[in-house]
Amino acid sequence: MGKTDTILPTPPDDHATHLAALHKAYSSGDIIAILQATNYSQQQDIALPPWAINPLEETLLGVVTLKRGVKGRGNSAFGDLRKALIRTVRASAYSYVRAWQKNPHRYRDLPTQTFGSWYSDELFWQVNRKSIDAARLASTSLHGTEFVANASTLRRAAYGFPAPIRWGRKEAEERLGLRGPSGIFGPPPGQPPAHVQSLLSKRSRKS
Repeated sequence: MGKTDTILPTPPDDHATHLAALHKAYSSGDIIAILQATNYSQQQDIALPPWAINPLEETLLGVVTLKRGVKGRGNSAFGDLRKALIRTVRASAYSYVRAWQKNPHRYRDLPTQTFGSWYSDELFWQVNRKSIDAARLASTSLHGTEFVANASTLRRAAYGFPAPIRWGRKEAEERLGLRGPSGIFGPPPGQPPAHVQSLLSKRSRKS
């Protein structure tokens, strides 16, 4: 893994490789990857690849023609996309907890509801290191949201789902309302408590 922050300081230089990685993520079910590709292409002043253009065009056509969604996958042009977003958020929650388990410096990606437990329990990170713990914590963190799911459903959502590509992820999630004051991911305002800072000081930023 690279730097601690979700957003990396500079965009990747290799356009083809980066867009190919986003394409692979999108093809594996990560709907947010298409927003990352759009933002990246705009910032780098390069053409948006067909794999990103085509679903956007299809969605727009579905909206303006009032076309219904595929049977069993929603009843509007947004049905497929909404279900893809639900899976993406669930899988991302699991992936973010797993990344934090391996390297606590990745805490800025944790589901927001996880921080209360971590900030109040000095041994929280140490005793929640297994994949089954990640599924449980991710599931708990989504309670009260439209993305709520039990631990087994979270693990199924994450199966075959790539780790979120970090450059531009934070901004894409903010645009979707997944980060921020009422969002799902990211730490509360202010500095972490002393025991968390102590843990971070003893751990390498690289895993």
